[in-house]
Amino acid sequence: MTKANKIIDAVVLSSGVTIDELMSGSRKRRVSLPRQMAAYLIRKNTELSYQKVADRLNLNEPSTVKVAFKTIEGQIEFKQPDTTSLYEETLIILGDGK
Repeated sequence: MTKANKIIDAVVLSSGVTIDELMSGSRKRRVSLPRQMAAYLIRKNTELSYQKVADRLNLNEPSTVKVAFKTIEGQIEFKQPDTTSLYEETLIILGDGK
């Protein structure tokens, strides 16, 4: 299993969305936040390009991954509760958490 797949599985487990929901075009916060988190973690922890991350998450544009990365990074930095919680739970599942 690739690192990207492990991250996707961990995000699915920690968020409660299905893989189908994660890969959908849904803009509902309960789906879009985990999708952004997956994009952020894949980009941060792999050598995949923005385009390859976009392709892996069924996103139309690599710019979507860039925006997701900056959004999640900022929300973690400023300790936005639902983002920080999802991030920490995902890291625990990945074995990188506290």
